[in-house]
Amino acid sequence: YEDKTMKIWKTKVLTETSNKPCGTIIKVDKDGIRISTKDNVVLVKEIQMPGKKRVLVSEYIKGNNINTNTILG
Repeated sequence: YEDKTMKIWKTKVLTETSNKPCGTIIKVDKDGIRISTKDNVVLVKEIQMPGKKRVLVSEYIKGNNINTNTILG
């Protein structure tokens, strides 16, 4: 994410689909980060940024921004 390695620890595959390119962040909220994939949307619930500890996305976004429409990769 933005030239930093974001480790993803907990995810859930949703029944939602998206027409956005694979790897696109489509929504960020207290539930997590929704990312488009080829078949479904993946909800990322727990992440780790470089030099930081693992945290729930709901905690991370209290003091940090994660921009939608960003393509990960």
